[in-house]
Amino acid sequence: MEGRIKILLLLGLMLIVSAGCIGGTTTPPVTEGGSTPLNASGGQPPAQPPAAEQCTPSYTFSELPQTGTLGQVVQFSVTAACAQGKTIGLNIDGKQETGGQLSTNDPITFNFMLLPSVEGMKNLVVWSDNDVIYNQTWEVLPIGSADT
Repeated sequence: MEGRIKILLLLGLMLIVSAGCIGGTTTPPVTEGGSTPLNASGGQPPAQPPAAEQCTPSYTFSELPQTGTLGQVVQFSVTAACAQGKTIGLNIDGKQETGGQLSTNDPITFNFMLLPSVEGMKNLVVWSDNDVIYNQTWEVLPIGSADT
């Protein structure tokens, strides 16, 4: 009985080895034009790695009220997307404030707290590196002015 088991195991091992060798070549056939058919092996074509994502910087801004009042804080927000490596800054009344540099292409919001110290017409400019991305004239009213 022991001899039969050995023979069966030996036949099984030979069958496994010979089946692996009978499978044929694993390289896909080449056509006359020298190109390889996409599904030569019957499977799916190999997945290509995704190309580096290219995107164009975009910016959105919160609504700035038509007028501000001297001494009252107004929040102004800038959201930047696809702007990795760019520095966002704001300039009002000759004072420059840097929001920060973007380390990712994901959307990031910068909040600027505007506290006007002088009444009159102000030019509010937001820039990304050296490019002006927002330019708005903003009126600052004296203390005690009615909200409009």
